[in-house]
Amino acid sequence: MLDSAFRPGNEIRSVFIPVGDTRLLLPNAVVAEIIDYRASAADHELGEHDWWRGMVPWRQHKLPLVAFDVLMGGEFSRPRRARIVVCNALSDEALEDFIGIVSAGIPRMVLVNEAEIEVLPAEPGDEERAITARVRLHDQEALIPDMNRLEELVEEMTATSA
Repeated sequence: MLDSAFRPGNEIRSVFIPVGDTRLLLPNAVVAEIIDYRASAADHELGEHDWWRGMVPWRQHKLPLVAFDVLMGGEFSRPRRARIVVCNALSDEALEDFIGIVSAGIPRMVLVNEAEIEVLPAEPGDEERAITARVRLHDQEALIPDMNRLEELVEEMTATSA
């Protein structure tokens, strides 16, 4: 799975995104922009899908906002230094061009190469929670989100809230 992303001597510019008590690892090319946190109506109307934070204004668009830490089973709490990581949708069939992920702080750039990354065992429920892989890089564990699955979850929520 991750092996196909690497050719000998290649490094992938990536971003560690703090979410809850862990971090996500995404290729830098997926990240469109990092913006200050903006509250949505969902911040006050929590329900069955607390990971869904609603739509927030961004560049004359409505940006679907996801709290990945809640999707993984945690509780939403907006850290003082919260940001929104605006990610490009990857699927050609995606209804939304971008998805916002709540970050607990400022994401950090990191170079990833095959020799430094270790794939860890999956945990039950990872697929439903939009997790493609668990990895260790530079002695830090991270989750690689399944952006296609995340897009599907967002589409389900935008269809029900429309």
